Order: sequence, then structure tokens, then C-alpha cells
Amino acid sequence: MISRLRKYLSLLKDAGYEFIDDNGPKLSASLAYYTLFSIGPLLLVIITLLGFFYKRAFITTEIFDKLRGIIGGSATMQLQTVLVNMSHQANKT
Repeated sequence: MISRLRKYLSLLKDAGYEFIDDNGPKLSASLAYYTLFSIGPLLLVIITLLGFFYKRAFITTEIFDKLRGIIGGSATMQLQTVLVNMSHQANKT
């Protein structure tokens, strides 16, 4: 039992060192940064494409209901604001 625990702790320690050696924190931060700036346009494309097959209001409601369950209400409201602003900008041009 103790040897099994030591084995798991050693594995966890090795994984932590490998994460640091592979520059994991920096790569994680860059992934979060690019995700933040690409999620709005990605949602706009998804809603537009699915809008050809379903009603746009239905698609928008479904997507944001799912997102609310995943990322929370506050972040979902911010994404909705981004999408509305992007739509207004697209209509102006």
C-alpha cells in the first residue's frame, strides 16, 4: 500500500517537473489569451452558419444557455455583449 502511494506521488512529482520544463504555464497563458480573443468571432460564425438551417434566435438562445452552464452567467452576458457589438459593427460597413 505504501509503495503504491509512493509510486503515485513520484508520478505526480515527475509530471509537475515535466509541466514546468515544457514551459506549461506560459503556454497555458497564451492559450487562454488567444481563446479570449477568438471566441467572439467563432460564435458569430457558428450562429451565422447554423442560422441557415434554424432560426437565428433559437440558435443564439441554445448556444448561450449551454455556455451559461459551462462558464457562468456573468461571462455569458459579456460574450453576448461582444456578439451584439460585433453585429452592430458588421451592419455599419
